[in-house]
Amino acid sequence: MFAKISQFKGHYMVHTGEKPYKCSECGKEYKTSCGLKNHKKSHFGTDKTHKCDLCGKMFSQTSGLRQHYMIHTGEKPFQCEICEKWFNKKSTLVVHKKIHTGEKPFQCETCGKCFNKKSSLVVHTKIHVTGAKVHECDVCGKKFSNTSTLKQHYMIHTGEKPYECEICGKRFNKKSTVVKHAKIHTGEKPFQCEICEKRFNQKSSLVTHMTIHQTTDILKCAECGKEFKSSLALRGHKKIHFENTRVHKCDFCGKMFAKTATLKQHYMIHTGEKPYECEICRKSFHLPSELKKHYVVHTGERPYECEVCKKRFNHKSSLLAHMKIHTGEKPFQCDTCGKRFNKKSTLVTHMKIHENTKVHKCDECGKTFSESSVLKKHYLTHTGEKPFQCEICDKRFRYNSSLKQHHMIHTGEKPYECEICGKRFNKKSTLVNHTTTHVHAKLHKCDVCDKKFTQKSHLKEHYTMHTGEKPYECEICQKCFNYKSSLTKHIKIHEKEKVHKCDDCGKTFHYPSALKQHYMTHTGEKPYECEICRKRFNKKSTLVNHASTHVHVKIHKCEVCQKIFSKKESLKQHYLTHTGERPYECEMCEKRFRTKSALLQHSKIHATGLASVWKCSDCGEEFKSSTTLWRHRRTRHSQC
Repeated sequence: MFAKISQFKGHYMVHTGEKPYKCSECGKEYKTSCGLKNHKKSHFGTDKTHKCDLCGKMFSQTSGLRQHYMIHTGEKPFQCEICEKWFNKKSTLVVHKKIHTGEKPFQCETCGKCFNKKSSLVVHTKIHVTGAKVHECDVCGKKFSNTSTLKQHYMIHTGEKPYECEICGKRFNKKSTVVKHAKIHTGEKPFQCEICEKRFNQKSSLVTHMTIHQTTDILKCAECGKEFKSSLALRGHKKIHFENTRVHKCDFCGKMFAKTATLKQHYMIHTGEKPYECEICRKSFHLPSELKKHYVVHTGERPYECEVCKKRFNHKSSLLAHMKIHTGEKPFQCDTCGKRFNKKSTLVTHMKIHENTKVHKCDECGKTFSESSVLKKHYLTHTGEKPFQCEICDKRFRYNSSLKQHHMIHTGEKPYECEICGKRFNKKSTLVNHTTTHVHAKLHKCDVCDKKFTQKSHLKEHYTMHTGEKPYECEICQKCFNYKSSLTKHIKIHEKEKVHKCDDCGKTFHYPSALKQHYMTHTGEKPYECEICRKRFNKKSTLVNHASTHVHVKIHKCEVCQKIFSKKESLKQHYLTHTGERPYECEMCEKRFRTKSALLQHSKIHATGLASVWKCSDCGEEFKSSTTLWRHRRTRHSQC
């Protein structure tokens, strides 16, 4: 309802579209004479008499100047009743409300598409006008329909970024981009999903998210049959089938891309540029999505849970990859050898075995690698450089991953748990090896002694005992070993690195497990008990050997003296008495022994600072070994 008939007539023109007042200068039409009068002032610059005190901009009306002041003051007097967002213009609020109502009154006469703003319709109609793109870029030849868009485009070539974030100082070439970026610092997420109530800081992210809930209208690729939930995803996928869409070429490796943005991201691989830095640990990344994923490491958040084993993950992709362990699904197959994998990344790594892609060659030894990063790590083996140092014990490492693994020794962290017995480990590889102890299938059999193994690699190592092969050589003393682990342990003799010290006697050890075992000699702890005679031991291996004494079945017979044994290892040890072989040699004095235990006992003679470890509590006499002390007490103090 209207109070005056003139107001009613003016309103009626909204529905009829009538604009009776036309500008004689440019031909633009208006509904009211007041609107035409205000417009005519734009043709005469002398009418702008009202000046802004802050930036010097001129205005033809005081109302225009008053509206402009709000940009400097930040005043926004008009609030949306639905989402409580504020605006500095009533007209902007009216347009904004159409987002909530879904109203789109402006329709394109050519294609029927609707818009909530007239300005959006005007921009859209230029798509249908032939030859509307008259503004051409002098640098790349791209054409635009208006000068403002061309001006914005020029910034890509000049590198100009006039809009700066007030919080972190990052610069952008669009005002809208800096507004979106600011929401990262404020944490503002104004766009909420009506179904699951999840919030987003960008409308486009909400639109993409909504496709998760839309289970209907599955879109299928006509070329390969792959299904997608959104038309955008399908459109992006179709580019794979058409090579002519990849027009942007990398100058370094020749790889083609469909978008300049994708090429720009790809260039970072060659330049090593990582512009996205973590504020907590200063680690850098190529993409913002990678940085977002990385943040979960610091927060410890693991929102995705496996329904089968209840294990939790920090990324949905990790959960999906984990689920394939339970289903046994391996959808990725190698075209060359037919081997299947449950991850695409594992397949890509595997494919390099068949391809001659090892183009990065080591200048020292001639070894080739498929990636420059792997070659860079390899160089450290020649230079001996160990750039990563432990802050607790000062031990140095070649790789950051090795340092992280080492830190778990000090923290006691064991993140890998056995699902069967609950035992925990600090290495995934150790867990994998451990799980085989629960599986009784030993499929790999030795042809020489019939011993069986759960893993082929263990059988391969075992064969070296029969062949006498010792492929692992110490670079310092040239001593050879048949196991890599034996060489690693041996090297520590030269390094003299024993960081784990006993608080009682001062003896040091290479490993925390050895120190833990040693402590039992002081505490007298014997945690392993024989179920038959209740005798206790401080080592599980000693208990296992003892248990065989209760078993009266002796099936292993010596061919020389006919003596029989309950264990094959005991028979093997016994044979040495006939052959005279002494396989265990002392590294200090080259004396040889039949058993490893005899060698270990002997080595204490050479060890410094250990002459007075074993002391008699009755007479105070000191001994080099517990065995000698035991003999002394039996002969001298047996009657005490």
